[in-house]
Amino acid sequence: MRASPLSDCAALAKSLTAGHDSGPFARPRPVAAPKQAMTFQTPFALLSEALTARGYAAPTSVQAAVLEPEAEGRDLIVSAQTGSGKTVAFGLAMAPQLLDGEGRARPAGAPLALIIAPTRELALQVSRELAWLYGPTGARVATCVGGMDASKERRALGYG
Repeated sequence: MRASPLSDCAALAKSLTAGHDSGPFARPRPVAAPKQAMTFQTPFALLSEALTARGYAAPTSVQAAVLEPEAEGRDLIVSAQTGSGKTVAFGLAMAPQLLDGEGRARPAGAPLALIIAPTRELALQVSRELAWLYGPTGARVATCVGGMDASKERRALGYG
């Protein structure tokens, strides 16, 4: 009886890596965790603290792109895979318009930003993400979606 191609591959791989600690067939070595956790750096300390508390150590490529000086104050179109950090990226991109020099929410009698999402679920997801990101700054996040209490939503918008 002949072994399956899969077991042939496994046997070959095992023979190639047996006893090899260097070279092209070296066994991967575990990487030691850093002694001190890195922090996610943004121009606003309170946002950096919120990101670090949430487990972010470094920006994703999408987030790094919106933190570039050339992106500040510009309209942005971002297309990236699910889970790439787009919602946080947009939150970071808005920060200079929403926060003062100390990183606190600017006083507002009307909304300072408007985010339009194509579905209720996405609108609520965006709201949850921005609520933890901007929570330490004192900013308010209000969500308006169909099927909810319109008078409560109107009041929330009236607070800025």
